[in-house]
Amino acid sequence: MWESPLSRAAPRMPNRDFERENGVEWHYARCMTSPWTPIPVSMRLRLPVAALILSIVVAGQAADDDFLAPSPFVQATAAFEQGDVARAESLVMPLAGSDAAPAEVCALLGQVRLQQKRPAEALAQFERAVAKNQASAVLRCRLGSTLLVLAEGASGDERTVLLGRARAELERAAEADGELGDAQMGLMRLYLLAPLSAPADAVERHAAAAARLDPWDAPYEIAEYAEHHDRPDLAERYYGDIADKIPANPWLRFKQASMLVKLGRVAEARAMLGTILKSFAGFKPAQELLGSLPAE
Repeated sequence: MWESPLSRAAPRMPNRDFERENGVEWHYARCMTSPWTPIPVSMRLRLPVAALILSIVVAGQAADDDFLAPSPFVQATAAFEQGDVARAESLVMPLAGSDAAPAEVCALLGQVRLQQKRPAEALAQFERAVAKNQASAVLRCRLGSTLLVLAEGASGDERTVLLGRARAELERAAEADGELGDAQMGLMRLYLLAPLSAPADAVERHAAAAARLDPWDAPYEIAEYAEHHDRPDLAERYYGDIADKIPANPWLRFKQASMLVKLGRVAEARAMLGTILKSFAGFKPAQELLGSLPAE
């Protein structure tokens, strides 16, 4: 039985520039992009043949001559995949306007709204999608993750309610599909946002599960979230994990060294920066950080 690309976890493809996405202006030749480095979560949408079949059903193209004609759903999916969010929106909006819109269509519009930084509208679409397909762990995971986005910008009782809803959806997603790495990532994010409500070692357990299920993409995402939420210990561990996998990218080892500095492990950081510069002479971020360290 086939699945739609919006009702299952999509594969993660290797094409990520860590230096560019972190805002570093100086580029170290071609070593800064690894051919094995995956893209962010927000762009993990692929278009298997199953989507073509679904799109034909959605569009209602019954004529034999039109059987393989691209429908608005296929075109919207392809546009979203290619980063053309405006075109994806224009194509999916008419499809999502009907009460009978499939869960996949609602989810695609939710993805579009997230890309447009409109999480409240995205939430409404993911709620519709889950109502139409309550058995989908992936859709519940996306709903929970969107609730986390809203919780980050909220405070007081509103934040508490959003976090509670996010926890419920993410736990249901994880229970329904034990191999869904995004659910484990979501639970890790939840407990970084609300550490006082976290069970013992919850962040570490969910981080480890996410990294096990997705050993290429998850470690960097874990490290970024941990750094953002003042957990340099966790960030150092997972920057080191992905740096071990991609030794040709000095940015990753540099990030690990930065976390060592935050942890007060200056001697280790100095040695690591020196090693980076031996292999990548002239790597400016490492030069600047090394120059800022206190004298031995």
